[in-house]
Amino acid sequence: MECVAYTMIICGEVKRVGFRRFIWGLAKRLNLSGYVRNLPDNCIEVYVEGDHQKIEELKSKVLNNRIYNVEDIKITKSECRYLYKDFVILKCVGESEEFYW
Repeated sequence: MECVAYTMIICGEVKRVGFRRFIWGLAKRLNLSGYVRNLPDNCIEVYVEGDHQKIEELKSKVLNNRIYNVEDIKITKSECRYLYKDFVILKCVGESEEFYW
């Protein structure tokens, strides 16, 4: 398996609606590694690495979801960093809830 990596910046109504957990669940089911975290405004960042076909499946499910209102998505391909052994939700400064899994 050749490892590929993508960084996705996803904007829209994606904060405080369970979207990070949605991404986390997809990535875990697909055996991908990386992270999802909040960014300023109404955006999140997803860094994901693993099998190309599984990442394509994750991207398709994000783009075709009917629950969340994704207004814009920017996807950049990069080299695998092999920094993550699992997929995690990063806790952001000011969040009162613990989101690490």
